[in-house]
Order: sequence, then structure tokens, then C-alpha cells
Amino acid sequence: MEKAQQLGQKLFEIQTSTMQELATMQQKNLENYFEMTRQFTTRLPESQDPQQLLDLQKEVSETLWKNYQETNENTGELVKTAWEEVGDAYRSAFAPDSE
Repeated sequence: MEKAQQLGQKLFEIQTSTMQELATMQQKNLENYFEMTRQFTTRLPESQDPQQLLDLQKEVSETLWKNYQETNENTGELVKTAWEEVGDAYRSAFAPDSE
């Protein structure tokens, strides 16, 4: 009974810390997006011809894609780590007593 209670507590802690970290990552991602948008918006009036506009659009697209990939990679690592912690918690909860 005690192991089940410890398991429940550990799973709750893993879930809480993972969700907090995910929220922090998403907040940072959103802040980065707004900052990037602001930077590119200030550069927009500097574009004098269609080629400069296309180059700026290409740069924006590449930056968005890079940020998207980084965010997905970081989120994947977070989830992977959480699953490993959950696995460890279950293994320790159901491990035979060494008494």
C-alpha cells in the first residue's frame, strides 16, 4: 500500500514538473516569436524592391522553421525524460522487496 502511495506521489511530481517546464518552454517560444516578428517588421520598410522583400520573406520563413524544429526537439526531449522517469517510478514501485 505504501509503495502505491509513493508511486502516485512520484507520478504527480513528474507530471507537475513536466507541465511546468512545458509551459515555460512554450512561453519562451512565444516571446521569441513576438521578438522575431518585431525585428522583421521594423526591417520591412527598408525593402526597396521585390527582391529585397523576397529575401526578407525567405529569411523570416527560415527563421520560423528553425525555431519550430528547435521547439519540437526540446519538447521531444522533455517528454522522453518524463517517460523515463515514469518508467523508473513504476520499476521501483513494483520491484521485489529486498528485505
